[in-house]
Amino acid sequence: MNVEKDAKFSPNIRIGKNSMFGENCRVYGGVTIGNDLLMGPDVKIYTKNHTIQNRDIPINMQGEEFKEVKIGNDVWIGANVIILPGVTIGDGVVIGAGSIVTKSFSNYQIICGNPAKLKGHR
Repeated sequence: MNVEKDAKFSPNIRIGKNSMFGENCRVYGGVTIGNDLLMGPDVKIYTKNHTIQNRDIPINMQGEEFKEVKIGNDVWIGANVIILPGVTIGDGVVIGAGSIVTKSFSNYQIICGNPAKLKGHR
């Protein structure tokens, strides 16, 4: 595993073999990562979000919701990508720089954009 400068990880993360984490990345607890991950700089992977359903209670008092993130083998995550809670990324996926991943994607898809959308297959 290769971890670049200022990368930060929370507890409860499972990481496969031969993965590379880019400079200044943030990987929060509840993430499972397969083998051979390639991650660019400034990637953020989130597993928690604030609950907001009750308008009678301030948002900062409503608590948080946790959803695990799963990332397959042989995945390339470009620079400045954000992956949101509950997302599953299949094997061989390529995520273009600056993308915001709000939903799951299947094996060998090429995705990019905000929100990330399917652009092709490899």
